[in-house]
Amino acid sequence: MSDSPRLALGLALAGLFVAEVSAQGVRRPIGGRGSFGDGGGGIVVSPSDPKAPAPPRTVTYLSLTPEREWKSAAGQKITARLIAFDEGDAERHVPPTVVRDEQVRLLKGKKVFVYPLAKLDPAHRAEVRSIQSQLAASYEGRKKAPKE
Repeated sequence: MSDSPRLALGLALAGLFVAEVSAQGVRRPIGGRGSFGDGGGGIVVSPSDPKAPAPPRTVTYLSLTPEREWKSAAGQKITARLIAFDEGDAERHVPPTVVRDEQVRLLKGKKVFVYPLAKLDPAHRAEVRSIQSQLAASYEGRKKAPKE
């Protein structure tokens, strides 16, 4: 007996569904009645509670601007909010990340777009840099302020 039939026989005896492919390419089940899930050695997996709803997923964004119109360097317009990549760390005086890898995040409705800063209109690019520096200065001021 070659290794393949022994392996198939061993798996069939262990209660696992095994199929053999004949020379014509037709699959023949080995052991049991041959159909998956009818007690012929197949394994049937079903969810523990099919009626249980998935828990809601909550996503929170740190909005840095109200919803407004942003313009690309090519003149295209999008109405969206500028949002931070992260919330920063107030305890360690780390401001939220406004620009990461020379990209910004814009929230339009419920969809987030990561947009290259270089493709924004120069005026809007300067505004993003201004927001970034104002946040950094604000957190730097908190660092220097005496704790009460």
